[in-house]
Amino acid sequence: MKKYWAFGLLLLFSCELVVDIDVPFDGPSLTLNSVVNPDSTYAARLSLNRYILDDTTSFFLDNAQVSIEELGKDPYLLSPAGDGFYTSDLKPEAGKTYRIRAFSEKYGSIEASCTVPFPAGLIDHKVIEKLFNHQYETKIALTFQDDADVENFYQALVYLEHEWFDYQTQKVRTSPGFVMLTSDDPIIKSENEGIDYFHGVLFKDVFFNGKKHTANFRANGFSLENTASYTIALRTLTKDYYQYRFTVGLQEEASGDPFAQPVNVRNNIENGFGVFGAYSQSVYHHSNPKPVITSFSTDSGKRGDEVTIYGENFFASESDRIWITFHAERYLQSAQIVDRKRGEIRVVVPTMAVTGKIVININGRVTASETEFQVIN
Repeated sequence: MKKYWAFGLLLLFSCELVVDIDVPFDGPSLTLNSVVNPDSTYAARLSLNRYILDDTTSFFLDNAQVSIEELGKDPYLLSPAGDGFYTSDLKPEAGKTYRIRAFSEKYGSIEASCTVPFPAGLIDHKVIEKLFNHQYETKIALTFQDDADVENFYQALVYLEHEWFDYQTQKVRTSPGFVMLTSDDPIIKSENEGIDYFHGVLFKDVFFNGKKHTANFRANGFSLENTASYTIALRTLTKDYYQYRFTVGLQEEASGDPFAQPVNVRNNIENGFGVFGAYSQSVYHHSNPKPVITSFSTDSGKRGDEVTIYGENFFASESDRIWITFHAERYLQSAQIVDRKRGEIRVVVPTMAVTGKIVININGRVTASETEFQVIN
């Protein structure tokens, strides 16, 4: 008993050691971030790095000069767009090398260069979905041809669009989003690759250089087939951009863990900080057909009455996910479907229906009637 009591005293009277650490800082330097691809115009953001204890909120530079040039040609000056952004109406081309420069009278100049890679040859794709315990298990397989002449760095991404009816504005709206991808593919997970960074999976061609390869991914919890539209992208990244995204992901994973090893984020800007990178991509886009409402069998009715809705794209398969509401701001109760064909749907007016537009959601595509249906009490 005395032994445990003495140990308790040691804990009770333990003290706290405070250590002052001098964090070196040579002053603010230019930080430039720009990622280009053949599908988009040039864009860059210029800012200043800050001391770790600096709480200044305004550190973006709008009064500098940012230019970009294809090697062997005259530089092109980007236009300031506010909040440190600089843009243009030109696009880069795959296979060409570009150099970006930023100059500030107060902070000097920085620059970097990169070569825009060619996109991978996407040969085939497969999406397999299963509903298990009310949870979707989605598998994605991408087959592509790797280029044997260069070391390739890849990123797989899936982004989608949701449609929904805004009862305040009485309009159908669209919301974009990313699908969180993971991978159990042993080739992708080698060398710590395949971790979900920036919503995508990063991997290299170490084990399939110059070969046709099928990469496997998971998007569990998401139903792509029941979304308004989705796009699967296989991006080929420059090495610097790949390493930047990978190290930023590692840093985010280590944040908040006092025992984690510090991670230095990849930087390829000469005399400054940031990244100038590029990518090209091959994509597959899928969009479900949008239903169209043309008319009703009657413009009014009581709750419990049957109403036939006429239109287009009402039937794709027996497995369609369909949701029909008679305008209810507080109670989104789906109508019971009595019969459904390609050009018509016969439904029962819900018990919580109120006068307003009829809204149909089929496999994630949403449409609303032009006219209102009058609910008779």
